[in-house]
Amino acid sequence: MFCDWRRHYGWLVTGICHLQFVFGFGVISSYVLLYVELEKEMKGSSAMSLGWVASVAWGMSALMSVVTSPLYERFGHQKIIITGVFLTFLGILGTTFAPNLWVMYLTFGVILGGGFNFVYNPSINLVTAYFPKINCTRATALASMGAPVGLLVILPLLDIGFHLVGWRNSYRVLAGVYLLLTLPLCYFMMPPGPTYLQQISEAEKESIPEKEKFISTGSKSDDDGKREEISSEDKKEHYKNNLCYTMETINEHYKTDYLNHKTNEEHIPEMDNFIPPAESSDTKQSEEKKEKYRHDWQKYISILWLPQHWLYFFGLMGSTLAAVFNSISLGSLLIHNGYTEDRATFLITGMIIAELLARVLVAAFGDCLPCARTLILPATCGMAGVVSLLLGFYSEFPVVILYLAGTGIARGVMFALPYGVAVEVFGAEKSVEVYTSMLVAFGLGGLLACIVPGLSFDLTGSYTASLHICAGIWIVCGILYLALYITHRKTTASTSAVGDRRIDVISTSEGYKVLLVPGESMKTMLDADLATTV
Repeated sequence: MFCDWRRHYGWLVTGICHLQFVFGFGVISSYVLLYVELEKEMKGSSAMSLGWVASVAWGMSALMSVVTSPLYERFGHQKIIITGVFLTFLGILGTTFAPNLWVMYLTFGVILGGGFNFVYNPSINLVTAYFPKINCTRATALASMGAPVGLLVILPLLDIGFHLVGWRNSYRVLAGVYLLLTLPLCYFMMPPGPTYLQQISEAEKESIPEKEKFISTGSKSDDDGKREEISSEDKKEHYKNNLCYTMETINEHYKTDYLNHKTNEEHIPEMDNFIPPAESSDTKQSEEKKEKYRHDWQKYISILWLPQHWLYFFGLMGSTLAAVFNSISLGSLLIHNGYTEDRATFLITGMIIAELLARVLVAAFGDCLPCARTLILPATCGMAGVVSLLLGFYSEFPVVILYLAGTGIARGVMFALPYGVAVEVFGAEKSVEVYTSMLVAFGLGGLLACIVPGLSFDLTGSYTASLHICAGIWIVCGILYLALYITHRKTTASTSAVGDRRIDVISTSEGYKVLLVPGESMKTMLDADLATTV
């Protein structure tokens, strides 16, 4: 039985990540209000120059993953997260003393945005480490839910603070509260122990359905404790249907045995008693470190050769660009459409509630969907594209409500589900490098998010063209996600194909055993692997 306190500790780490994201993403997203204040204070500044402050922050909060991922793998999650807390605090506080936009690009954009990545990237990786398979989507969605919760809590408080003490003093208070609340919680941000994965494996075995659990013994138990024999045909059908997740393990075992057999074909009797000279411990440790560093870089490079990676990368980059548009220019868009500041804040809060509800649904049902998680992404992009196109043609209040609800749901899905999709497509063992690539895509999308609305408003005086462009981006991203699903399905089908490998289920005294008989093309491939290895 998987020990309860360890399972609960994983949820504790998830809760702490949620609180960290409440402040980090809440402050960055609050620029939707700060944008309006800066329009008044820094008159004459273009929409693009104002938007770049938040774009740099969104971009750095993700792009810095290429730096933080190797750092937390080498120095540990806790130290990097503590560093991030201090950098985020300095970024918020430094922004309150910024005399112009150029200084804000550094304080709000680089220090705050880049510093928060030191918190965000290791934290979301910790959540995946505690929940590599079971509850992976639920845990990552609950952690990332801190973004809309933070905006929902911080936005009204900052709106009140802006009217009472000004935006600079409001952010100073927020900086102090952030440091006092989040720094002590870093003590608990520790990775799982060495026995945790073994306990996770045992927990997964306990969750296997009854028929699958007893497939190796040729029988299963019913509610009365009686054992029912399972036919050989049922076993063959079971393994063929579930080959997509058993084939990789079987192939790895076969490859190891086959290569060992090939290397041991020529036996030299004189070498039986040969004892190799002992390596010094320093030399051995040095070689191990070099090999580890080499492997760390190779695993990041290896995913670049996967076509699914690039479909996912550009899909995430485009959908982030369209989604972050609302985190920068939505307040200005609503005010230029005739709404007061208070009414605009109220409407933005409605969009945040829709985003939060979408994240709650992802957390509740993301691990038990009737279809592949990847299919949810193109459907969401299609919906967001339609509502963006409608607002570009009609500015009536019902259309505004429909747009806010649709984009809120799209933001919730796009910022909560991709982690589960990444595990579904690439596997939990590649989570570090895939998450790093995902965050780079998020960063590039956020960095470019101010260009579309900024140029549109500066050239035309309205956001109509921006909405049309965002609609087109949503549709293109939906096509990319659909191509990802089709490509992944074809890859899985080719991996599961039995044309070159024959599955035999035989009966022995110990029960049923599954044999995978390789074809000639697989032997050729393994011989090639052996030749390159030798």
